[in-house]
Amino acid sequence: MIAEVCGLVAGLGLLSWWDIRKRMIPLPVLLATGIYIILMHVIYRRLSLLEMGAGAAIGLFLLFLSFLAKGKIGAGDGLLFALIIGPALGFRGAVTVLWISLFFVTGAGAVMSLRRKTGGAEAAVEVPFVPFVLAALLVTLFLRGGSL
Repeated sequence: MIAEVCGLVAGLGLLSWWDIRKRMIPLPVLLATGIYIILMHVIYRRLSLLEMGAGAAIGLFLLFLSFLAKGKIGAGDGLLFALIIGPALGFRGAVTVLWISLFFVTGAGAVMSLRRKTGGAEAAVEVPFVPFVLAALLVTLFLRGGSL
């Protein structure tokens, strides 16, 4: 199972770098990490297909919210949960990672917004989400004793 954790963290690390640098999530890296997670599932059979599908549903919900918000929530974030986080962690794990990452990104967005207001700029604050998903995954792994 260490291969699954390492692959997941490495994939999210690379996606975080892209999200910070380019404010986008490259589909090939997203798909490659998702395929890796599914291959690891075939090998280890840790979650049932129902659990993986329920976790992926979290991502589909985020995609729906992205559509309603007209892109203010990135579609890549929904795909991240639908293709990687949900299948890797199942429903409960995906919800846990989502809530922790939303807590982290809200705090960071608030700090960035306050800094902009004191600096005089009035533009909207854009915060990359994937690094906070990675941080939330690491917290979740810590809380679970290092296992998915």
